[in-house]
Amino acid sequence: TNAGGPGTELRALHRRGARLTYRLLGEGPLVVLIQGLGLSGTMWGALPQRLVQDGFSVLTPDNRGTGGSRDAPLPLHMATLADDIAAMIADVQGDDGARRALCVGISMGGMIAQHVALRHPQKVAGLLLAATSCGAPYARLAAPRDLLRLMGACLRKPGSVNLDDLVFHPKTLREAKHLIDDWNRRVDSQATSTKGIIGQLLAAATHAAGFSLGSIDCPAEIVTGDNDRLVPTSNARILAARIGDSRLTIVPDAGHAFPIEHPEVLPSLIRRLHRRVRETRPS
Repeated sequence: TNAGGPGTELRALHRRGARLTYRLLGEGPLVVLIQGLGLSGTMWGALPQRLVQDGFSVLTPDNRGTGGSRDAPLPLHMATLADDIAAMIADVQGDDGARRALCVGISMGGMIAQHVALRHPQKVAGLLLAATSCGAPYARLAAPRDLLRLMGACLRKPGSVNLDDLVFHPKTLREAKHLIDDWNRRVDSQATSTKGIIGQLLAAATHAAGFSLGSIDCPAEIVTGDNDRLVPTSNARILAARIGDSRLTIVPDAGHAFPIEHPEVLPSLIRRLHRRVRETRPS
């Protein structure tokens, strides 16, 4: 599995009975990239290196249940996962305790990012929520048959259940099979545990930030594909309506895995978020 590319430093810390791992790369404003259900921080592909080229430093955590953090004890809660991210940010701050990060989360990672912003606002300069939802009571769920397929996949060996049609846009399925094959190879290489994935699934199922999002006062970017079957596109509109200083982007011809289908989108939005943060908090 790609460990993050040249110059990546693998770090670990111990918190609440678990050894947690993350990678740190580059120098500059800090971006935290939080992955989705069952995926370690290595699954961001070329994005961390691309952000380093743009002048950022990049932190890619292994959420509890994945990668080097896969042996963390159950149960898992969103608060714990969010506090893990805050502890990693503090771990890289050094003497600059006031340093804030741009928190970027996709799918379940976007749920975690919301809780980081709510529980640790002093550590979050800006928020990018991708293909995710606010949870109860406002979230719109996927079709029951699609949720059942996802839950069934979580109970089986990674790669044994094909979810391509839930993850990718129909156009990608027809015209870019190489992208799908590469993604599935990388998923199959992940170091995960069934226990950890089930723990993450339960944490996501109990995610409920809807009533609290109005208290987020940092700039936010909300982005999703126009044909997301796992986290329906309407959830992005709900998030944008409930977070005050937010901008909404709907990516055309894109599914849940829009960063794979349209790799230019996230770097562009992260750069825009950084500019907005500098305009909002020039100090």
